Amino acid sequence: MICFIVMKKILVVAILFIILALVFVKTLKKPVEKKLQKVTVMVNNTPSVSWIPYYTAINKKYYQDEGLDVTMQYSTKGNAGPIEQIVGGKVDFIQTGKESIIMAREKGVDIVSVYPITPANVYYIVSEKNKNITKPADLIGKKVGLISSASGAYINLLVILNLEKIDKNDVEIVQAGTTVVTGFLEKKYDVAAVHLNQEFLIKEKIPDLNVIKANDYTDVSGGHITVSGKLIKNDPELINKFLRATKKGLEYSIKNPLEAIEIYIGVNPDAASQKKVSQDLWNLTIQEQGFNKNLPGANKLDDWKKSQDVLFDSGLVTKKTDVAAMFTNKFIQK
Repeated sequence: MICFIVMKKILVVAILFIILALVFVKTLKKPVEKKLQKVTVMVNNTPSVSWIPYYTAINKKYYQDEGLDVTMQYSTKGNAGPIEQIVGGKVDFIQTGKESIIMAREKGVDIVSVYPITPANVYYIVSEKNKNITKPADLIGKKVGLISSASGAYINLLVILNLEKIDKNDVEIVQAGTTVVTGFLEKKYDVAAVHLNQEFLIKEKIPDLNVIKANDYTDVSGGHITVSGKLIKNDPELINKFLRATKKGLEYSIKNPLEAIEIYIGVNPDAASQKKVSQDLWNLTIQEQGFNKNLPGANKLDDWKKSQDVLFDSGLVTKKTDVAAMFTNKFIQK
């Protein structure tokens, strides 16, 4: 009897041991939840198709796969807003124009381009055919509407005027803010200096326009993913992770433009009523940026030198700084 009781106890202990062992093994097999690193990127305008690569990278969990939890913020001050925020340490990445980086570096702001995500200069000066404005000289005495003096459109206008030896005071500039397209359609000014997005919206209403392409005169503008010098020093791997995921988002949205628009509408439901417009604009962006041929490559020293020279000659910067410090190609994803 005693032997039976002992054996029963041993059996109970053995069973308990097996149960505990199974629980332990199950615990070991259970995947450890990875803690994501919070990252903020600020772009230089409101939600639009321009930011589709970021939206796609978020939607497809490319950032999450890199261990990142990415949040987007939007500037109400054009390129000035993101630069202010990155200087204040409020955001990790920004997208801003090449001209803004050059101008900020002149003021001692330590920001650096790590990827020219939209390298083409897609600013335009548009007018109705009956105005007969086909070249910069035709702008003399005309009223030009644009978003603000902090916009890429303004910088490009001044550069073009300077290159063509035209005094900027011979042109009346109207800072129209977000109503720049509406103001042009309502004939409040003769000409609109605008980004590709606004030019597209104007052409939706007035297909036959005279267009002066800024890119025919200068490549001073272009969208660059930009970081602080401090981030390059302290956390270079974060930059690699962010750019890897963003490039995947760009690639996917180029190959799958219709799905990319659905992802965009998911972020900006107001765009649902103009889905076809958004689709056409994204397709035009792919074409104008040359994405249908090649993805953006590395920054080029000569291009930055030329851009700084143009800004200096136009009086937009008063001293030249080290061009090589304005960008780095060490994070370019192959």
